[in-house]
Amino acid sequence: MDIERELRKLRRIATIQGVGILLFVVWHGLTWLEAQIDENMTRITVARDGNGVALWTLSDRPFIITHLAVSGMDAGSEEAKRIAALPIPMASIDSSGLQIEDITNLDWRNIRGEPASVPDRPTRLGALVLRPEWAVFRSEP
Repeated sequence: MDIERELRKLRRIATIQGVGILLFVVWHGLTWLEAQIDENMTRITVARDGNGVALWTLSDRPFIITHLAVSGMDAGSEEAKRIAALPIPMASIDSSGLQIEDITNLDWRNIRGEPASVPDRPTRLGALVLRPEWAVFRSEP
């Protein structure tokens, strides 16, 4: 009798532990999935359009662009890395995004701060982004 009682007790403990582990895995899986969806919805897409650039996102969250850049794997080499500050930051308040008509007029600089040429057409451009929800100081509504 004692052995059967102990076995039932151990089964209950194992069941509770199994349910706890399952809840832990499901919780973290849902948290990861939510982060992936949020990342995809807020990712800024940058597409070359003639001499200009179109920028948009899948969400209606506002964003501000301050610079265009070629960096990381998109550059291919240290010499190909470059950045250009926009004359004034540009803001978009919905998913339609914004258009920069001519990037050839921007002041492009290499990694040493020296003047650089406009990136070639097939080169992927990135954008330095500020989102109001990321800002430290926000005004109250």
